[in-house]
Amino acid sequence: MIMQKLMVNQTLENMGIASTQTLATLLDGIARHSPEGVNFKQRAETLGWKQAVVTETKEHLTGPEISPLKKNPARTIPE
Repeated sequence: MIMQKLMVNQTLENMGIASTQTLATLLDGIARHSPEGVNFKQRAETLGWKQAVVTETKEHLTGPEISPLKKNPARTIPE
């Protein structure tokens, strides 16, 4: 079993698993700290995780049903 695990790990390393993990970490950080990610976190804290997921799914299917994201002047693009 240990030899099989070593073989699988070696194969994944040769395929570039380290760069894949680095990219996944980067994209996860971007998603968590985007305005949408912050809004979802706030909803999960107030409504609970399950309800926040339901609300998020409905929003993507039908459009926003709750108050829009608060505008952050530091993140707005000047016109």
